[in-house]
Amino acid sequence: MTMMRTVLVGVALTMGIATGAFAQGGGGGGYGGGQGRGGGMMMRLMDGITLTDSQKTQIQAVEDKYAPQMQQFRQKMHEARQNGTPMDSASMQAMRDMGKKERDEIRALLTPDQQSKFDDNVKSMMSRRPSGT
Repeated sequence: MTMMRTVLVGVALTMGIATGAFAQGGGGGGYGGGQGRGGGMMMRLMDGITLTDSQKTQIQAVEDKYAPQMQQFRQKMHEARQNGTPMDSASMQAMRDMGKKERDEIRALLTPDQQSKFDDNVKSMMSRRPSGT
C-alpha cells in the first residue's frame, strides 16, 4: 500500500467518525443526517444500524471527546496541503491511532448484532479504497 493511500484511508475513517453525525437523531438508519464534514462517511459506517436514543447520546459524547484533537489534525492537514507537502508521518500515525481508538469506543457501545454490521460496513468501505485496505 502506498503512503498516500494509507493516509487517505486513515483520514477518511478518522474524519468520518468525528462529525457529530448523530447529534440531530432521525435519519433512515437511526442516526443523524450526516451534518458536518465527513458525515456521509459515518452514515456509511452506521448503514443498517438503528441506534437507540441512549446509544446516540453515548456516541455523541465519544465524538465530542475526540473532536478538538481531530480538528487540530484536520487543520494541520489543511496547512500541509496549502504548502504542497504531505502531513508529517508522525502526525498521520497519531491521527490514525486516534481514529481507531474512537471507532473502538463507538463499537463498544453497540450490541453484538450492531457490531457485526459495523464491522461489515468498515470492511466494505475499505474494500472500495484503491489499495483494498
